[in-house]
Amino acid sequence: MPLSTGARQRQSLREIDKLIEQFEAWRDDLDLPQYKTQIESISREMLDSAGRLRGAIDTLAEPRTGGFYSECLKIEKQTAWIWRAWDYFREKFDQRKDPRYRDTLLAADEVIWSCYRPFFRQPPGERVPEPAPLPYIEMEYSPVAVRRDQSSVIGGQPDDRKLIEEAFRTLPVPIMRLPVSAIRNPWVIALVGHETEHILQRMISSDPLRFVGAFRKAVENAAGNAAWSPWAVEIFADWYSVLTMGQWALHPIAQFGAGDAKQNARRGTVYPSLLVRLALMAELADYYGFPGAHALAKLQLERPQSGEVPDFDADCAAVAAVAAAIRNLPECQAVADQIGKHPQNYGPGGLASQWARHVGAGGVQPATRKPDSARLVAAGAVQAWDEYVFGSAEPPGDEAMEKLQQRTIDAMRGAGMPGVRSSSRTADAPAGALYSLIERVSRDD
Repeated sequence: MPLSTGARQRQSLREIDKLIEQFEAWRDDLDLPQYKTQIESISREMLDSAGRLRGAIDTLAEPRTGGFYSECLKIEKQTAWIWRAWDYFREKFDQRKDPRYRDTLLAADEVIWSCYRPFFRQPPGERVPEPAPLPYIEMEYSPVAVRRDQSSVIGGQPDDRKLIEEAFRTLPVPIMRLPVSAIRNPWVIALVGHETEHILQRMISSDPLRFVGAFRKAVENAAGNAAWSPWAVEIFADWYSVLTMGQWALHPIAQFGAGDAKQNARRGTVYPSLLVRLALMAELADYYGFPGAHALAKLQLERPQSGEVPDFDADCAAVAAVAAAIRNLPECQAVADQIGKHPQNYGPGGLASQWARHVGAGGVQPATRKPDSARLVAAGAVQAWDEYVFGSAEPPGDEAMEKLQQRTIDAMRGAGMPGVRSSSRTADAPAGALYSLIERVSRDD
């Protein structure tokens, strides 16, 4: 078969044209106004990169056939990277078309928004300055996977993921990964109270790095132990989950993390031990008016004997001081005021309990569609599962569980706050992050 520069050029053009055609059709078919900013950003990067590669193919003028072929091959490899980048985002958006995931994700959208928007204190008719995270379902069970992650599920080898991470970090598309267990057990969605703060932490101060460092140092100094420093980021997210979910923030963590007495007391890498972590959350909850100590005692977690687990006693003794250091930081005081804690909503007979009765036993539906309604449903869902499932002498059967699941999802979706969902962030900055990445990948290759 003879070599032909014309045929080779047309082959490369057809591949990039097909990419552009299919991407634009996919983008135009999306009906997700709350993610308008994210979709615009992805579109700009994708089409800018594809356009540049198309221009490079059009202008190829290599007199030697072999050299012409090698240039086409390089561009086709770069085109494959654009396909990969699109696939990374497409699978997350397209889960909303899959009946296995759709209802759970639409419910999670509302709970995330209820935890996210109050941070900005924007009037209902105004857009928030930063786009809300896009939740998706990951085929993991553990809530450890429920993290902001913009680059770790791209496919290919680990080195490939590292190469593409830099470009994704520049795009305003925060990602929130939910475990697959959230589908059948929507009380798990309450964990987004923790994960939302991983996205908001960089916005809490005009100098995010300074604040993160100050928070870390405050925790370490209060504990009197440098071992607490690596836990500070997750402790900060636990603090925010208490603000948004009250004492019910403790239960999902305990459900997933509980073990025997020594396991519960053993330090982790990014978290303190489970018992210390929950004790700190309970201490913070009590300060803000939620019944944290009561919730912790109700969990009845196994505890070791004094001195049985190294450092456990010292970590327990540091809890009160660490909690005081956190709540006394000016930035944390400001955020707590912004969120609007309303502890009466989480006490006996409060709105969370009313939602628990509604989703658990079909009780009267409380007033809804307010800024905190969806997160109160999530807290109430945790309470409902605690009372009707985990705390029941005889767990409900399959039919009752199906009804509980459906009422929870319907309540979360129905509690959605009206108003503008997309971000006010403009998309007028020049694109090029993705193209710069694939150029570097090509050179390395």
